[in-house]
Amino acid sequence: MKFTDYIKVFDFSISEMINKIMKGLSDEIIELNQIEQLKEGIDTQGEQIKTLKATNGEVYAPLTIAIRESQNLQTDKVDLKQTGKFYNTFKVVENNKDFEVKADFEIHGDNIRDYFSPKFDFLGLTNDNLEYLAFENILPELEKQIKSKLKL
Repeated sequence: MKFTDYIKVFDFSISEMINKIMKGLSDEIIELNQIEQLKEGIDTQGEQIKTLKATNGEVYAPLTIAIRESQNLQTDKVDLKQTGKFYNTFKVVENNKDFEVKADFEIHGDNIRDYFSPKFDFLGLTNDNLEYLAFENILPELEKQIKSKLKL
């Protein structure tokens, strides 16, 4: 066999493979964003989320704490989950071969972002969660697909 005969074996796009893998990871990405980050009160930069009216080292205003306590909701971490409607709007969308988490911040009428400093980025993954996604999901699946293409 000539080398040109082997070229066909290597005729595949790794970026297309990764793109396809990412499309299948939407639920995992949303779960990491909501459960591993927001439930723990951290944004995509790993910063503790606090409302603009938080006082005395708390993350919520005193009135909000009282309301949340009466509803048996956590008061020590901002999780952006009071009714669950906001969480239900999360989706992963492809944007120029990148993937982005989107959600409806106006699901309750007001814009949720108005209650927080603009520095907080709620949608997306922290570096730790991106690394987890890469090493636990993307790379193993990519390896499997490449081995399949190369018939190894």
